Amino acid sequence: IRESEPVPRGWYAAPVGWIDHRLDGAFGVAIRSAVADNRRVWLYAGAGIVADSQPEKEWVETGWKFRPIQEALGVRA
Repeated sequence: IRESEPVPRGWYAAPVGWIDHRLDGAFGVAIRSAVADNRRVWLYAGAGIVADSQPEKEWVETGWKFRPIQEALGVRA
């Protein structure tokens, strides 16, 4: 992955969740995330690829996943 992607993943695809003092918890994989630094924001989105995935459809779906955060930030693609 490091060799084929132009930027570090940061929090993208990282486990996100919680755990309490009884060791109960829940985690998920962050396939959508944003990192802000001063006036810049990096957006990350991905797809769950399975055996019968169609690359073109997954690419379009990934674009849809960006829309809510773009709208919240007032950003146009």
